[in-house]
Amino acid sequence: MQTALQSSGKSTPRKGGTLNAWGELVETYQISGAEFNRPSDAPKFDGTSIGLEPGMNIHPQEVRPNEPHGGIKLWDGKRGLSVDAFREARLAGKVEYGPTVKARQANPHNPSTPYMTDEQRAVWMRRMEERERAENRSVPLSEWERYVIEFIAKYRLDQTQTQKAMQILKDCQKRAEEYLDSKKSEIDKLEQEQKKASASGDRNARENARKKLDKLREPVDGIFERELKPRIDKLPTREQRSAAGDTKG
Repeated sequence: MQTALQSSGKSTPRKGGTLNAWGELVETYQISGAEFNRPSDAPKFDGTSIGLEPGMNIHPQEVRPNEPHGGIKLWDGKRGLSVDAFREARLAGKVEYGPTVKARQANPHNPSTPYMTDEQRAVWMRRMEERERAENRSVPLSEWERYVIEFIAKYRLDQTQTQKAMQILKDCQKRAEEYLDSKKSEIDKLEQEQKKASASGDRNARENARKKLDKLREPVDGIFERELKPRIDKLPTREQRSAAGDTKG
């Protein structure tokens, strides 16, 4: 999150706003007064004062095309270093990634940063899922995955709820895959019959094969409708449902 201040000439109070990770204004507020350099204040204010850990990004307000990596710096615990300088320092053993950065690197599908809102976390997870498929398998999101990701975003599930939702998805996907594997020979045979019927123009045979395939796949639809959907539907709190405009109690 970033905070931006704006003043009207020399007058007070000032107006402030909070920007999310994508530079979008998410809230505004008015600052009526502020105190600085009190005896109880820390002698200095730097990235550590606001919870920055080594390896976290420091983005300029605007991209700097003439600078390496657009001007992005990486916090080393004392100051911001260029991406290349931080890499050299890490390889030389002079700096290590902080715990939050390490956790995200170890499990990129489990965002653990405390600086993400629930909505940002849901958007980030969707982008990660889409990028993984684009890079590794070039397979679009399945209906089940899309349903769960949109559910997370709609109700703004927190980190714990999101983890539970994704685990429910994995459990149901595993059950569906196990069932389909057990019926693989039958499905392959019917798909071949359907292709031959289509090639020969035999509409009755093609329709018959399609109906048998649909019948074989019915248990998979049952897992989605009677297991996945009801289980994740129990995750949102009453407050989250109300905020999403859901009349369900």
